[in-house]
Amino acid sequence: MKRFLIVLLAGVLLTGCGMQAEKEKTSEQDASAQSVTTAGSETTEEETDMSDEQRKVLETYQRFQQAMIDKDIETLTALVVSDITFTHMSGKTQTKEEFFGEIEDGTLNYYKYELSDPVITIDGDTATLTGSTSLTAKVYGMSGSWTLPTNAHYIKIDGEWIHCN
Repeated sequence: MKRFLIVLLAGVLLTGCGMQAEKEKTSEQDASAQSVTTAGSETTEEETDMSDEQRKVLETYQRFQQAMIDKDIETLTALVVSDITFTHMSGKTQTKEEFFGEIEDGTLNYYKYELSDPVITIDGDTATLTGSTSLTAKVYGMSGSWTLPTNAHYIKIDGEWIHCN
C-alpha cells in the first residue's frame, strides 16, 4: 500500500490511505471542484454552492477538528481508518492510539481552528480537501497560532466519509 503524507493541525502528518498518486493528481485537477471558505462550523454562502457529498466531506473535516478540540477520542476514532498512522513534522510516527492518547492526556491541546480556501474534489468513493488551516494550540508545551497547509484524503465507507491518510 502506498503511503501519503498530509499536514494536519499542529504540524502532524497522517498516513494510511491507499489512494493512487495518479488518481489524486487527476482529482486535484478536476474542473468540477468547488471552492469554499469556512471558519469553524459556520455555514458560508459559498458552502451552499457545494454538492451534498462535498458538504459531507467538509463536515467530516470539521467534526475531526472539533473532536481534537473537545478531546473526543470516540469521535476521532470513528472518523479515521483503523490502520492510520500519524507522522509529526519532526519525523516522529505514532499509531492513532498513541496520537489520540496524547490529545486525551493533554500533551496536545487544540483550542481553535479556521479553514480557509478549501477545495474539495470527489472521485467516486475518494475525496480530497485542500486549503489552509489556522490553528491555535499548545503542543508539546509550546503555545501559539500557526497557519498550515491542509491536504486531507477521505474514503467513503458504508455511506460515510472518513479520513484515510
